[in-house]
Amino acid sequence: MSTPPALWDAARDEMEAYAFVADPSVQPPWEIPESVAINVAVAGRSGGAAVDGYPIDVEDYVQAATEVIEAGACGVHIDFTWVTDSHGRRLDKDLPPVEAYGLVLTPLRERFGDGFVANLNVLNGATFEECLSPATAGLAEVAPCAAGHPEAFVLPAVRTLQDWRPVKSC
Repeated sequence: MSTPPALWDAARDEMEAYAFVADPSVQPPWEIPESVAINVAVAGRSGGAAVDGYPIDVEDYVQAATEVIEAGACGVHIDFTWVTDSHGRRLDKDLPPVEAYGLVLTPLRERFGDGFVANLNVLNGATFEECLSPATAGLAEVAPCAAGHPEAFVLPAVRTLQDWRPVKSC
């Protein structure tokens, strides 16, 4: 069996014949509970420029994540696009994912312990293994895989996540 591609390699390969994996009507309706678990995405998608509301460095990112946890979110979705560390390195491109997530998770765990769910992106990395490394290193309690991402990445990613730690589907 060959090694699955990294997300961006799979996306590039799929763009020529892109199609959704399944029609949206395939998902049956379900009972919506009265209680809802709120996860807040803290994402730095400002293109690297200082824009109000978009953290562009690790300190701003940790502060934004702290604010949403203190406001009552049970989980934080962490996505580092365009975020830099104190040396100007981009977390999504210049650091291994486990190291990058550690820069944010360590201070959050020191402050909140297990009082929030770490919802980590598994999309950054030069290889498939590197993309999944935050989850397989035990940093992620939730590892989202979007249906719109390339099948060549998502299906092996879901299988890897299920094999690594049995999960309950919701």
